[in-house]
Amino acid sequence: MIVSAKPVVVISKCLEFDKCRYNGEIISSPEVARLKPLLNFITICPEMETGLSVPRHPVRIISHEKKHRLLQPDTGRDITSAMNAFLDTFFAKLQVVDGFILKEKSPSCGTRKTKIYPGPGKVPPLALGAGFFGSAALKRFPHLPIESEERLTDSSIKEHFLTRLFAVFRFRLLKQSPSFSRLEDFQARHKPLFMAYNREETLILEDIAANRKKKPLAEALAEYEPHFYKVFAKIPHTSKDLLSR
Repeated sequence: MIVSAKPVVVISKCLEFDKCRYNGEIISSPEVARLKPLLNFITICPEMETGLSVPRHPVRIISHEKKHRLLQPDTGRDITSAMNAFLDTFFAKLQVVDGFILKEKSPSCGTRKTKIYPGPGKVPPLALGAGFFGSAALKRFPHLPIESEERLTDSSIKEHFLTRLFAVFRFRLLKQSPSFSRLEDFQARHKPLFMAYNREETLILEDIAANRKKKPLAEALAEYEPHFYKVFAKIPHTSKDLLSR
């Protein structure tokens, strides 16, 4: 288990950490480089974890009868089972995580723009979606901040990601050593931020933190947590956004 005073983020290893792309390259990301001193990173390359080497023939997601397979068209190799086995093992061992930064468009790590094909030949993609690892992360941790290096170049998205990430990190620390006084202090310190995001959820959180229903601490925290995550479900509107409408 990682113990630190920094948020823990799972990141694609090819982003500023290692030359592990299919073509043997490393991806330069100024946004990730700036974050290195601020975060604890767990680096992963799912494709290498399936036994593929560097460099390697590219893999792609094939959709057939509503099921996705991960194939290496140039060799005919099917690594779907190996990838799924890695995902099960990795997430079973992942004890501490506050967020993810994943390589966009990757058939393993992509979260939104990965090309999904009808077959291994020279055919156009059917759709865009998430890669195998990206999809697993989104399903297992829908409450955590998960972004790609491409989207972090947008200042609003980056600000939202980091705000949410550090709030999740501080809440995790609270849960490690909880008390009603710490919960009330956490709520008081974060109230202005919460209000900027979601006033309705903030008022619910305030009521729970005050423990007006006189619940045991464990029950109060269990009630508080889902509303805490709901606060950050959407990027708040700014005055600039409103003026541009």
